[in-house]
Amino acid sequence: MSNPLINGDIGFSDAETVDEGVDCTMNFNDMFSAALGVFNGPEVYNPAKDQTENNDKLTFVVRGVGKPIEGLTVTGEYYTSDNTSDSEGAPNDKINAYEIIGQYQVAVLAAKGIYGNNTTDNGTTKPSTSYMGAQGSHDINEMIWVAGRFVKSTLDHDDATKEDTETTEMAIGGGINLAENTKVKVQYQSVKTDNLDGVKGDEKTESGVKAEIITAF
Repeated sequence: MSNPLINGDIGFSDAETVDEGVDCTMNFNDMFSAALGVFNGPEVYNPAKDQTENNDKLTFVVRGVGKPIEGLTVTGEYYTSDNTSDSEGAPNDKINAYEIIGQYQVAVLAAKGIYGNNTTDNGTTKPSTSYMGAQGSHDINEMIWVAGRFVKSTLDHDDATKEDTETTEMAIGGGINLAENTKVKVQYQSVKTDNLDGVKGDEKTESGVKAEIITAF
């Protein structure tokens, strides 16, 4: 119920959810902690058998969390995973990603900023996506809030024949708490993509108004 806007994820990550493994966290003091996770990798596609199989390669996650001042939390995370199938001739699928997130929250104001990068090594090229974004919300009173979001991502195709593809999203909106467990959200959103598929000059813009009602039990 805390998401101030519709489709509120301002990140972009190829990191997959992995459940089986070991995650160790060390708290140095009230202001800083660090964690190391070692997991079984996500399932991989075997092109020779045209099916997915278990991945015996390990996935590593390193995370640090700092709270330098009251209300502010800064998180940095690095993720690496080899999702390459063991079948002969299968293309590489190695992912390296990092992300830095800052979140600040006081009584009536919440803000979040993010910067990150994902690089995939497919054996011939290493396409890389960098992204940054920010969103915030302000509670006007107990019933009404307003919010905004800005996100920009750049895809480097690692191909001299292609231009970088850039996507920019802007959204403004607000909502009303109709009851303790019911919210109504309305937002205007615009998403523009330049150099679609790496083709210089090709662009696409989508914009519109969205609304949704959320009820939690």
